[in-house]
Amino acid sequence: MAYICPYCGNREQGSLYCSRCLRKIEWVQEIDHKSSFYYNKGYEAALTRNLTLAIKYLNKALVLNKYHIEARNLL
Repeated sequence: MAYICPYCGNREQGSLYCSRCLRKIEWVQEIDHKSSFYYNKGYEAALTRNLTLAIKYLNKALVLNKYHIEARNLL
């Protein structure tokens, strides 16, 4: 998955460091993985009709990544 360096705006493909500014961007990847984790938990809760828990997980996914379109649409 491609990540955008928050420091210089360079598009990086699966690397832990930005190739332009040489800064560590691993934390960006971790936040994206956590957001996807909370989306998946919210999706599973929605399938089992546990809507209160689904809303909680989907909101957490959106706090971590406000551009997570699937979480926003499911909410």
